[in-house]
Amino acid sequence: MNNEQVTTIEAVVCPECFVQMPGTKVLPSQTNRYHTEFRTYLGYCSKCNCGYEVVQFKRENQCRWVIHKYQKYPIKQIGSDGNSFVSPMKDLSPIGQYHSSGKWIPLNELPEPAPIVTGPGREYDQGYTPETSELWLNLQKALNVVNVAIECLVRHFQK
Repeated sequence: MNNEQVTTIEAVVCPECFVQMPGTKVLPSQTNRYHTEFRTYLGYCSKCNCGYEVVQFKRENQCRWVIHKYQKYPIKQIGSDGNSFVSPMKDLSPIGQYHSSGKWIPLNELPEPAPIVTGPGREYDQGYTPETSELWLNLQKALNVVNVAIECLVRHFQK
């Protein structure tokens, strides 16, 4: 692969030093139930000498990708001099044995999800609009008035 074939994708950066990582594999994006768009990319930063698995989400109001969390894959150098990845054939088996650090390192919190209200039969997980909130407030006031009227009628007929 020559330098002309290496592509750089916007917002695909090393999560530790924030340098763009050319030749990174970006997996197809997905959307969760709260309509937040996610994508994952796998890349290697030559400055940090580490591989990374990074999860990003798209900020709706800014239309840009933000790093949510990442996992680090430290690259162990193999060889008698400690500076090369090449070693005698008998020692080649460890080359492919790169394991993650085992924990996700969070950088940015996810956007606030829509409120979930459990109702009869299923969940309602769409965000409330100002009109919907006002409607609920008016409904609550009306129910309080009806409740007071019923209590007054019950007391009147008990006499």
